[in-house]
Amino acid sequence: MQAKGTNKCGSNNGDCSHLCLPTPTGISCSCPNGIKLKPDQRNCADTAENFLIYTSRDKMRRISLDTNEQVDVVLPVADVLNAIAIDFDSVDEKIYYTDVHQDVIRSMDYNGLNTGDIITHNLTTADGVSVDWIARNLYWTDTGRNTLEVSRLDGTYRKVIISTNLDEPRAIAVCPFKGLLFWTDWGMRPKIERANLDGSSRRTLISSELGWPNGLTIDYHTLRIYWADAKLNRIDTSDFDGRLRTTLTNEVVHPFGITMYGDWLYWTDWQTESIELVHKSTGKGRRSFKENIAYLMDIKMISKSRQYGSNACAINNGGCSHLCLARDTGYVCACPDHVDTEKPCYRTPYEGVNSQSTKPTPNDIHPSTAVIEVTLLDPVNRDGNDENNCSSGSCSSANSSLLKPNMFIIAAGLITFLVIIVVIVGLIVWRRKRKEYLSQTSLVTSNLRYDPDTDELSYLRHNSRRIYRPRFTNEESETYIWLAQERLNNAEAQVRVVSPRIETKADTNLRKQSNIDEKKPLNVDIPPVKSSYFEQSKRRETDF
Repeated sequence: MQAKGTNKCGSNNGDCSHLCLPTPTGISCSCPNGIKLKPDQRNCADTAENFLIYTSRDKMRRISLDTNEQVDVVLPVADVLNAIAIDFDSVDEKIYYTDVHQDVIRSMDYNGLNTGDIITHNLTTADGVSVDWIARNLYWTDTGRNTLEVSRLDGTYRKVIISTNLDEPRAIAVCPFKGLLFWTDWGMRPKIERANLDGSSRRTLISSELGWPNGLTIDYHTLRIYWADAKLNRIDTSDFDGRLRTTLTNEVVHPFGITMYGDWLYWTDWQTESIELVHKSTGKGRRSFKENIAYLMDIKMISKSRQYGSNACAINNGGCSHLCLARDTGYVCACPDHVDTEKPCYRTPYEGVNSQSTKPTPNDIHPSTAVIEVTLLDPVNRDGNDENNCSSGSCSSANSSLLKPNMFIIAAGLITFLVIIVVIVGLIVWRRKRKEYLSQTSLVTSNLRYDPDTDELSYLRHNSRRIYRPRFTNEESETYIWLAQERLNNAEAQVRVVSPRIETKADTNLRKQSNIDEKKPLNVDIPPVKSSYFEQSKRRETDF
């Protein structure tokens, strides 16, 4: 007969919250797989604090890194058909995921319970989702509609922030304390882009040596991005400006999701059906973390250490009535795309943003859905001194313009305009000079004139007042009878002027007869002009 003993765990389960295990010296409290025991050694934590969560079509699984078992646990999530993208909020301990079969975005607790709908309409294929844990906003990519959108974490105040030049937007990641948004696009021209959290200051970071950039994650400590390329079969990294690019490993097969914890990168692979890891800096130490998992999709590391920092929207939503969207400097208040009939959208922040802020008047109600720029002081640093917050990336520039024109384009336009003006003016001057030159080198012989006083033949040019007077030599003058007779008449006239006498009757009759003869046509054969005259005339005209 077995001797009766005392059950050390019989009374109140040994004061253990979960499992009570007897030991030779007493009892030992134990917790479910992946859950740590609290410092009181009696109670278990409500859930794992640091764990990987990944999707495999209709299942959501968790692998805790708090303990050494590293056993995957299927979360009791209801109504999951094809989960793709996931992210988390460490403040409310919520997980957000997309289901592309039902075209919805939903949330749940860390333990997989309390599932709720966030976005249920106007959603085609949400391939990426990311949480701004500071401003309490949710971002996602819609591959079907080619848009990037934002809303509050509860799905209200929905707004499209980017809708142009998108082909196949996929993964998305935010850095709230820097006010930056990153996303991948694996369309015809694959690229990785960056913008402010309101969609402004958009720029392409990576556009070369890309195939299918799928997963995307951020190292918030070193300010670097990491992405997995399923076509080039490799994992690359660069800084926030797309520089200092490095390939960590190029021997992956078909990576999809990627995340980070500590010094290690974790990614899912469709072909190997496994989760693998590698050192984030050296690319060494690669190994399989979990194998034989079919239909692997996205993966995220859930940890409070991954979400920290602050920005201008941290206090009272930045004083904004609806959406507070951080930028790299300052922030903006934005209104939803659809007018909120229950709550007016205000143009300016209020309610405690600074000591002089007051609630907006009816005239300040935002009549449209455009983004409103805010130039008030950073609510996190109300005295305007940015020294304390610069290290955490929450600096604001209240007095600087939030809209920065592209000075390079303006300068290029001005230079082009000046060059065109110079070319036009030069062409006009050249044509005038050319026309003047041609007019000076073309004689018009019909303008021949003879001056009896100077014994010169004159040639007048068209459009010119210059007179070219080639003089005749004595030999040439003797050749022309009419020219010699004219010179004789001039000489006699000068004699008459010098030696005047009384005119007789005979002289009068002779003068009248001379006048009559002058009126008659002159029938005098003009001998041919010597060729030397024209040659000399041409030389004189050229020399002139």
